[in-house]
Amino acid sequence: MRLQIIVKEEYVLEHREFLIEKRGKSRRADFKPNNRDNFLSDLVTGELDRYRGTYVAYKEGILCGQSKDKELLHKEAIFNLCSPNVEVYNVPKNGENPDFK
Repeated sequence: MRLQIIVKEEYVLEHREFLIEKRGKSRRADFKPNNRDNFLSDLVTGELDRYRGTYVAYKEGILCGQSKDKELLHKEAIFNLCSPNVEVYNVPKNGENPDFK
């Protein structure tokens, strides 16, 4: 028997899953609910390596989605999390600089 190989898949957390992630991360003493700072930290530590060349969404400092389509990701994250306070960042391919627009 062989295991199925999982490739990166586009997603947005549902509200309940977001709250679970938030509860877990907010227990860490060094956690700050800052989208840009957490994106940069995740990028530097390699947490986002599997998403290189795509976009990721953050809300309250929590990674809450990923997609190749920036506009669709932003729209779906706002809709699913019932909040306009979502920021989308480009995860650069190796050697590129991230954009913060």
